[in-house]
Amino acid sequence: MKIITKILKLSFFLLYLLSSILLFASNKNKIDSLEAQSKIVNDLQRIDIYNKLSELYVIDSDSKSFYYADSAYKIAISKNSILGIITSLNNLAIIYKNQGNYALAYSHSMRALQYCQLVHSKYESASSLDNIGDIYLNQKNNNEALIKYQDAYKIYNELNNNEGIIDMLLGIGDIYLLRMNKSKAFDNFNKALELSEVINDSNRIAYAYIHIGKWYRNNYKFFIAIDYFQKAETIFQLYNNKRGIISSNENIGIALALNGDFDKSIEFYNKSYALATIIGEKEAVLSSYNNLFNSYYGLSDYREALKYHILYNNLKDSMIAESSMQIFQMQFNYEKDNNIKEIKVLEKENELIDMQLKRNKAYIYSFIFGFIVLMAMLLVSIYAYTQKRKANKELGKQKDLIIWEKMQSESLLLNILPYDIAEELKNKGKATVRHYEMVSVLFADFKDFSKITEKTPPAILIAELDKYFIKFDEIINKYNLEKIKTIGDCYMCVGGIPNPNKTNHIEAVLAGLEFQQYIKECNILKAEKNELLWELRIGIHTGKVIAGVVGKKKFAYDIWGDTVNTASRMESGCEIGKVNISGVTYEAVKEYFECTYRGKMDVKNLKEMDMYYVDSIKPFYSKCRKGLLPNSNLKKLINPSVKIEDDLV
Repeated sequence: MKIITKILKLSFFLLYLLSSILLFASNKNKIDSLEAQSKIVNDLQRIDIYNKLSELYVIDSDSKSFYYADSAYKIAISKNSILGIITSLNNLAIIYKNQGNYALAYSHSMRALQYCQLVHSKYESASSLDNIGDIYLNQKNNNEALIKYQDAYKIYNELNNNEGIIDMLLGIGDIYLLRMNKSKAFDNFNKALELSEVINDSNRIAYAYIHIGKWYRNNYKFFIAIDYFQKAETIFQLYNNKRGIISSNENIGIALALNGDFDKSIEFYNKSYALATIIGEKEAVLSSYNNLFNSYYGLSDYREALKYHILYNNLKDSMIAESSMQIFQMQFNYEKDNNIKEIKVLEKENELIDMQLKRNKAYIYSFIFGFIVLMAMLLVSIYAYTQKRKANKELGKQKDLIIWEKMQSESLLLNILPYDIAEELKNKGKATVRHYEMVSVLFADFKDFSKITEKTPPAILIAELDKYFIKFDEIINKYNLEKIKTIGDCYMCVGGIPNPNKTNHIEAVLAGLEFQQYIKECNILKAEKNELLWELRIGIHTGKVIAGVVGKKKFAYDIWGDTVNTASRMESGCEIGKVNISGVTYEAVKEYFECTYRGKMDVKNLKEMDMYYVDSIKPFYSKCRKGLLPNSNLKKLINPSVKIEDDLV
């Protein structure tokens, strides 16, 4: 039955692709037809055709999109066609928005909206509000963006304009997703997808896939998210929608990076970056630099991370400067146009009133002089800005170098010492010896490690040991434990330091159970390959310790006391695959874990001590039947401030 279902799904997807190919061919024919018509119609008809061509070309990032929108605007101005002006302004706003030039995009959209209010044009008003909402969203002004999207949605709904409704559903869904209102976000994205499928709009279906993929990615379901992004890319590739392809690859890379696969994420970020560079999408290039910085930083490749950090800052500065210059140019052109209009008025008056000729000439000369002065000021400003930018760039390089060196030193220090101890060492030059009344010490040691060493090549041996210790590091971080040291194949960690807490005995036992579960899973794979098994013993004891930093050059953070020795004895007296705890630890955790009493053990300098094996977490506190993972009851007990989601069944 499952095979039949898969075949049906594949068949529907292939049919959809076939219909998309036919639609793409239809769009190409439509463009050719409109370009042919534009050569034989009058100017008023040509405005409408040019605007339609601009809308068709915009998904391909083609320079023709700007050419047709700009041409339509110039003809509409000359013919005083208000609707033509509004449509071309909105199209130009979309182009500038896609290029990351939000200043010009906002200016054009606001001008279009002002014209709409003059002629009471609903559809064009909605289109302008849509563009303004996109600009606010990009500038992280979510409240204003939501207001504009909702206003546009009402108008599109009144007009029964499905394309506009879909775009607004996706935009509103994005804001709900940012506000962590996941259910409303998902409802909007699904409605957009269903409506896109009803009207058979392939590009909007692909963008709906992108938004749904983001929703799954925000819910940590990375493989489902990547599947949606890949389906979207298939459609974008078919239509040669370069912006869509860039978005798909970037979103796949982000999902992989969040899942810890930084190497694979870099591959997709580079695809996105290469295409964004080809089509001149500065905003997408800027985003690629930031993503590549994060992934290389995640791989601890600080040199490459710094490289992309510098590229990101340089491009961002360049874009800000370019935007500022364009705003200045717009103001200059506006004043220039007004002055030219005034000159024309004076010229007409000169034809009627000959006596004002000298006054008009003086006005013209004054304007020319002012224009020359203004141009000189502009050149001086540009030169001053260029010199300042060079100085800032050099200063930025020095700052980036200092940041990189600081990152390296702090990263190294935090790998050796706990955060609080490292901060104290940096601020005071020494760390205070501290006494702790109740901590839980965990020792983990591999059985017959010397035999494993004899039978395993050195490179493989070190790689395996590194794999296990890295996983142990991840587990203790999850349970708020502090790694003290490794000695050969022995791993030592402790809960309740440097920041004391009352639940470290529970966290230490949870970590021990997860250590053993991980080893068991690894040994299942090793058994299938007939490889040598690695078997672990774990011992835990709770009590008092002294903690501090020893040494001056190769300093280390360590703990001392009978508690450490007792925990070590618990480990040496443990069977493989078990977690052996002392009677003291048992009394502290018996309410939460199923344990088996196993007798007494002699401990040096102390009387005999009871020992217990931890078998599992008690059902009331367990997330699964095996009793290996804590549920929300136990998580809330460990950390009441953490928000716990519903447990999986």
